Amino acid sequence: MLARGFILQDFTYLRDAWNWLDFTVVSLAYALSVYIVERHSIDLLQFYLFCFARAHVKQLYRVSCVLLTKTVRINRSMAKLELKLVLSLAAVHG
Repeated sequence: MLARGFILQDFTYLRDAWNWLDFTVVSLAYALSVYIVERHSIDLLQFYLFCFARAHVKQLYRVSCVLLTKTVRINRSMAKLELKLVLSLAAVHG
């Protein structure tokens, strides 16, 4: 956006309709957050951190659950492979 400009020339940021939508959504979200912060006398940084944490807690929970289940599956697979290796070595030396 800084390299090509904002509005006036060709290929600038606001010449594309998707960028208008993006600019509108971001501007309204910022204005709403400033309104909430001023109305409730809270710190803006704390508000953003709260919103960020709240939005990502569910995703972090899902990722941790997936990692845990994958780790259990890997441990089971490794145990099966070790058992097969022990049995095959026992059969060879048997």
